[in-house]
Amino acid sequence: MQPGRYAVECDLGLDRFDDLADGVAMARSVHREVRRLRRAHSAIRSTRIRRRARTVVEISVTLTAESTTEAFDLGASAIRSAIHAAGGNTAGWEGLRPRVAGSPTRRRRRRRGSTLREPVVFEFPSWAEISRDAQRRSAAAPVLPPLQGLSAPAVVDLRR
Repeated sequence: MQPGRYAVECDLGLDRFDDLADGVAMARSVHREVRRLRRAHSAIRSTRIRRRARTVVEISVTLTAESTTEAFDLGASAIRSAIHAAGGNTAGWEGLRPRVAGSPTRRRRRRRGSTLREPVVFEFPSWAEISRDAQRRSAAAPVLPPLQGLSAPAVVDLRR
């Protein structure tokens, strides 16, 4: 994979908040923390938050990286750090399916003969699988506690 710009996305669940407005306020706080991280790290280019459903908010981080793996590591770290800085919880994080979209593009033909560029989207099995892969490639490191099973929810529960 060539160096380029990537987007790392994660869904934040709001359905466990007693008041949905509290969940939305927490999601905005997470977004604010990612923007602060952006000022501190030159690789993070932009961040975006949008409502995907009544109780699901998507947060994405666009960044420059040398590879998909590096983009995943930096983007995931930024989002998770922002959740903790905002006072949220990341229980079930290891079972989530990350979405990483890259700048390398494929060409797709339109009917009139012009080309349309389409971003390549990389789907990873789960955060846990990526962590295991990174651990296999890393030098000797202290033993970490076991990760949660892959039956974790599809969104991050932000409640404390």
